[in-house]
Amino acid sequence: IRQFRATSELARPVVVQLREGTYLRERPFVLRSEDSGSEASPIVYESYPDEKAILSGGRTISGWQKADGPLWKVELPEVKSGQWYFRQLFVNGQRRDRARLPGKNGMYAIAGVPKVDTSSWMGAAPEAKGKLPLQAFQFQPGDISKDWANLDDVEVVVLQIWMEARLRIKHIDENNRVVIFTGASWRPLTWSNGYYVEHVFEGINTPGSWYLDRKEGVLFYHPLPNEEMGKVEAVAPVAEQLVRIEGDVARREFVRNVVLRGLTFCHTAWSLPQKGYMCVQAEIIPPAAVHADGAIHCRIEGCEFARLGTWGIELRRGCKDNVITRNTMRDIGAGGIKIGEPEDSSEDVEETSHTVVSDNRFLEGAKVYL
Repeated sequence: IRQFRATSELARPVVVQLREGTYLRERPFVLRSEDSGSEASPIVYESYPDEKAILSGGRTISGWQKADGPLWKVELPEVKSGQWYFRQLFVNGQRRDRARLPGKNGMYAIAGVPKVDTSSWMGAAPEAKGKLPLQAFQFQPGDISKDWANLDDVEVVVLQIWMEARLRIKHIDENNRVVIFTGASWRPLTWSNGYYVEHVFEGINTPGSWYLDRKEGVLFYHPLPNEEMGKVEAVAPVAEQLVRIEGDVARREFVRNVVLRGLTFCHTAWSLPQKGYMCVQAEIIPPAAVHADGAIHCRIEGCEFARLGTWGIELRRGCKDNVITRNTMRDIGAGGIKIGEPEDSSEDVEETSHTVVSDNRFLEGAKVYL
C-alpha cells in the first residue's frame, strides 16, 4: 500500500480484508504517516464480510502432563530461559485465576505499621523513615510466609481508596510479622480495605487456578472438573499491544484517515515493574491493545476487544477528530478507552481533542487492575 499510494492518486478507498481465522502477533502492527489515507481514499483494515478475523497477541500452550494431586503441568523452555513471562492464562476462551491466598475471593487484614527498626532492610535510615508507611506493613500471624516458593514472583495486592498497589516482596520478618516491599504505594498501606497475595504456589488449591514457575519454566494448572487436559485450548499472551498508530506529533507527521473495522483483538500482556505498581487513579498506566499518537480523522468501528490483559483503546497524544463507535469490550484487564494524557500539553498540537465515542458496549472490565 505504501508503494502504491506513493505513485498513485486515488479517489476511492483502499480496503484490506482479513479472512476468517486467528492471526498471531508477537509484536504490534505499526502504521505511520506514510500509511495514511485521505478523505476521498481512506485506508480500511477489516474482516472479510460475514467472517471473523482475530488479531491475537497470545501463544498456544500444549503438551500437558499429570503432576501431583489434581495438578497438571507443562514445561515452557522460553520461560526458563527468560524470553517469556506472562500474567494471564485463558483456557477454552475463559480467563483463569492466578493462584492466590486466602482463596479466590478472600482478603487479609493489615495489622498496622511496623513497630521495629526496618532501616537495614529498606536502605538509608532517612529514606526508610519517610517511606515506611508506604513500603511496609505488619501482618496477622500466618498470613505471609518467607517459606513460600519463589518469593520474587509473589505479588501482594493492597486495595486502597479508589486505587490498588501491586507490590513485590523484598524482605519478610516473621518474628515481628513485618513485610517490606521493593517499591512504595502512593498513600500509607494501612489506608486499606485489605489485601490478598497473588501468584503464590501454595494457593493453587482452587479448580481453575494456575501458577508459573519462572525459575524452572513450568506452568502448573488446577483443572475444572469437566476439563480434559488433552483437549483444552490454553493461550497465554506474548504481545503487549496489537496495533500502534505512530504519528510523529513533534514533526507534524500525522496518520490520517485510517479505519479499523470489524476486527477482534485479544490476548495482550503487561509486565509488572520490579518495584511493583501503583496508580493514583483510574489505572491509567497500563497500555492498550490499540494505541494511537498523532491520529487524525481515524475510525475504530464495529470491533471486539476481549480477553485482554490491560486496556482496549488509547488515543494518547495529538489525536484529533477521531471516532470510536459500535465496538464491544468484554473481559478486559483494566478499562475500555483512554483519551488524552494526565498532564497538560505545552502546545495545542499535542492535545487530543474532538473525539466521538458512541454506541460502544462495555461488558466486563477491571479483571486484572481494580
